[in-house]
Amino acid sequence: MNLIALSIIALTMGHVFSNAVRTLPAIAADVLQRDLGITADGLAVLTGAFPATFALAMLPVGVALDRWGVKPTALALLLSGLRCAVMPLRCRRCDAARGRFVRAAVQVRSRGSAVLQGCAG
Repeated sequence: MNLIALSIIALTMGHVFSNAVRTLPAIAADVLQRDLGITADGLAVLTGAFPATFALAMLPVGVALDRWGVKPTALALLLSGLRCAVMPLRCRRCDAARGRFVRAAVQVRSRGSAVLQGCAG
């Protein structure tokens, strides 16, 4: 598979993931409230954490791209993404909102950018 096809597949999967993360909580709101034992306000905080973090993560990403270029920024993102993938394995009690923050920060990578401090362990 050539590099262009792989790039298009990666961008497509990022877009699909983005739509799923934004749509699924709206579809399953009543089930999520019941299973997590939270109110509508609590669910609003959980679902609002993703877009808010995604937007905030774009600010340092733009600065990093301008200052250091694409390759170092992409490497920082890759390392951050790996760290975020390992975090649930070593953290027994992770907050649901924190998980959505991490997912949003890592997803910035699928948009061709990087997050220097995507997750804190």
